[in-house]
Amino acid sequence: MTSPARPRRAADDVSVHHAPVRPPSRQGPSEHPDDPALLTEQADTAMAQGRHADAERHLRAALARSPLKGPYVSHRHRRLGEVLLCRTRPAAAAVVLRRAVVLDPFNAAVYTALAEALEALRRFDEAITARRSRPA
Repeated sequence: MTSPARPRRAADDVSVHHAPVRPPSRQGPSEHPDDPALLTEQADTAMAQGRHADAERHLRAALARSPLKGPYVSHRHRRLGEVLLCRTRPAAAAVVLRRAVVLDPFNAAVYTALAEALEALRRFDEAITARRSRPA
């Protein structure tokens, strides 16, 4: 015995389904090229691919378009400091990372990155202080 054929519904038609719409802050670069969140994502991708110059450019653009304070500003400063360390620019990294410490004094990752920059500058006493200042 065969079961009776079920009538077709609009939901069965693939052409009726649409791709989900992303929120405006997550749309592609052509829609919001100056969005700090998008620029940060592009920087993270560039960093993962070893394109440190591109990562630096994206992070600097994101910071220029970010508010002075906020939950992601310290993260962007830390990432920029890490990029500068990869580009063997520890003095510039230390400046950026000190700003990140001011913005988020409870972020242990910022202190660790600052200590690495200070160690690269052979300022070991300051590096030890940065590591000891790191929140638990």
